[in-house]
Amino acid sequence: MSQMTIASCSNFHRKINKLITVATPAALHIETLASPYANASTTLSSVVNRQRALITTAELRKADDVRDRATGLIYNMVRINLTSTVAARQAAAQLLSPQLSPYRAIGTHEYSKQTDEVNGMLAVLDKEENAEAVEALHLSDEIESLRSANNVFDELFEKRIAEYGEMSRQSDVKSEDLMETANTLYQQIVQVVNVFAIIQPTDEINQFVKSVDDTVRTFAHIAETGTGPSTPESMPEPEPVTPEITAVYQKEGGDPENPHRIGRDEQTMVEYQGFTLKGADGTLDHVVALINDQDYPEWIKPATITNVTENSFEFTMVPDLTEGQYKVRIETYDGGSPLVVEYPEPITLW
Repeated sequence: MSQMTIASCSNFHRKINKLITVATPAALHIETLASPYANASTTLSSVVNRQRALITTAELRKADDVRDRATGLIYNMVRINLTSTVAARQAAAQLLSPQLSPYRAIGTHEYSKQTDEVNGMLAVLDKEENAEAVEALHLSDEIESLRSANNVFDELFEKRIAEYGEMSRQSDVKSEDLMETANTLYQQIVQVVNVFAIIQPTDEINQFVKSVDDTVRTFAHIAETGTGPSTPESMPEPEPVTPEITAVYQKEGGDPENPHRIGRDEQTMVEYQGFTLKGADGTLDHVVALINDQDYPEWIKPATITNVTENSFEFTMVPDLTEGQYKVRIETYDGGSPLVVEYPEPITLW
């Protein structure tokens, strides 16, 4: 049993549970063991293919795209009309321009920062003294579109926090511990059934023993050869490379004793294995993120990601991030399938 893969082990225990259900725990004299064993098997099955991608990612991008375009259009409409030949439009632009100046290019900012900045921008545009200027520039519909997209985004981001929390909790569970628990309970069940098979055999017990023996032989062969019973001479498949980020460090001028200490605006090297660096749309947009202690992502701009190879790439560290610790996360679409990989150690910006 120690040679089984987690998937094979889960499959084995699932089949034994089916045999227990058919025979019934009472007939096998394992009433106190059957329920814990079934629960252990179910838990083990849940981590065979752990969720590695966030379901809300695509929806967040869609809502973020709407608010990016809306904030850009509103800002540009005001800027363009500063030179309008229509006096009312020029006056409206001159009134709004200095008030909106803090919100220039907010579409390039991190998700959480942009949400509050949009709220600030909307508060300016909602001021009673700005109502005529907004009307003169025909911005009302675009403002409402921005408000709606920002509200949708904020609701989705709360779902993302909950989703990531659940995924993180699942990733904290050690597969080896779950396998050991299920294996131990199975062995206890075998001991009890074997005793009664000797001192008080029944048709149900005898049939159960026979079915378990057949199942054990099959899975023992799989564990020993890496194949099913139909191809006993074939070689086992090579183990796949585990997708992971293996190193993050400043490319030049870094501190050898503190490789995870990286200066802002410095060229940063990332080494990885087991996946391809690729966004959902085939580009590198929204692929590499720095996550602060509030789990907010700062997405690395695709234009700063360079020298991409099969196992490494470089990017320019964001120049205006707050000093402190960040997690490096990659959300990539490896062969079309979403994959989330996070570097196990935090980096420190200074």
